[in-house]
Amino acid sequence: MKYLPFFSSSALVTVLAAMIYISVQQSYRMGANDPQVQVARDLSRRLQKQAADSRAGLTDSVDIASSLSLFTVRYDKAGRPLWGTGLLDGKLPALPPGVFATAASRGEDQLTWQPMPGIRIALVVAAVASPGHGYVAAGRSLREVENRIANLNMLLLMGWLFCLGIVLLSKLLPLFFQNNQIQHHVNQS
Repeated sequence: MKYLPFFSSSALVTVLAAMIYISVQQSYRMGANDPQVQVARDLSRRLQKQAADSRAGLTDSVDIASSLSLFTVRYDKAGRPLWGTGLLDGKLPALPPGVFATAASRGEDQLTWQPMPGIRIALVVAAVASPGHGYVAAGRSLREVENRIANLNMLLLMGWLFCLGIVLLSKLLPLFFQNNQIQHHVNQS
């Protein structure tokens, strides 16, 4: 029972640090989808009004392995890439079939896609609700978001250790003063 306040304070500090981490990390990660959601939805709406072979919104090219730029890719109903701005090893990227199944059932799929080691993409795939169209995808690298999360990890670790140090000191300082008082009484006797 003697150490209960120390352990409960330590547990409280740990839970608060975990809650802060989860909140901020999720905010960073979910925010990484914002431009892609807008682009995928706008492009999907635009394609619903145009011919099946339209290349609306698809210009320039982006090497998704090295660029931080937003890219788009258009896929047919079977999930085969048709054209787009995002290239991986010089080709339009193929996505796992489950992505298209989810987009077809929900209208949209937001995911983290890792096409190869060291490359992680925040990707939004939207189904185009129009005959002759399949899906549009918009994505961008997570490199900068993951750098922010790594910095968050370091800051929270330092803050957590600092708070635990304060909790430990609050337990040890009274013991130190109590021992000094005992020593002082022994010296006076």
